[in-house]
Amino acid sequence: MESGPPPVKTRDGIWLKIYNGVSFGPGGRLYGGYKTGQMLLDVVHQPRGPPIARLDNPLLQRSSLLRISGQDLRSFGSMAGFVFSK
Repeated sequence: MESGPPPVKTRDGIWLKIYNGVSFGPGGRLYGGYKTGQMLLDVVHQPRGPPIARLDNPLLQRSSLLRISGQDLRSFGSMAGFVFSK
């Protein structure tokens, strides 16, 4: 697991954290490529505690059917930033 963009504080004071991860299969082989997940953190009441909520499925993941400019997307899926819009 690696950190994505900086956490975003919600109206309720809970922090939304985006992170990147990768799945490994038998024998330590890369399985499914990189995926992006999200979790909610309560740093006031549980500063060192576990996330208070986390997605069961990836927020973003590559599709084995998609290819961009002939490049395989096995290494795609790392989230690095947010764009806010009103």
